[in-house]
Amino acid sequence: MDLHDPTEGPRELIGPGGATTVFRDRPRSGERWVLQTRRTQHAVPLETVHALAGQMLDVQAARGILVTTGWYGASSRAFAARSGRIDLVDGRALKSLLREHLGIEARLRLRRLPPEWGVGDLD
Repeated sequence: MDLHDPTEGPRELIGPGGATTVFRDRPRSGERWVLQTRRTQHAVPLETVHALAGQMLDVQAARGILVTTGWYGASSRAFAARSGRIDLVDGRALKSLLREHLGIEARLRLRRLPPEWGVGDLD
């Protein structure tokens, strides 16, 4: 398979344990995007965000999106902001997107309440 063939659909990459990572060429812009999902009940480690940046470099992606059922710490958010090309979607935002776009009312099961979240963010 040619990694740069824009006619193919999303392709899966090997991600760090417990992650699903795909990349896709955006037809209108011609940009390559990498999307990684992680199911966790904890904060996503900064190393995971660094790994996504490495995968983006490897496949020459213009944008990376990291989606989790957990949350991100301040260092992960700061790294993503500095890159300007990585979007972090935490469990609270994921719940909101599922409700808004698919009408799904999701519930998060986390081991503890993340900083800056309220109890209502879990239900």
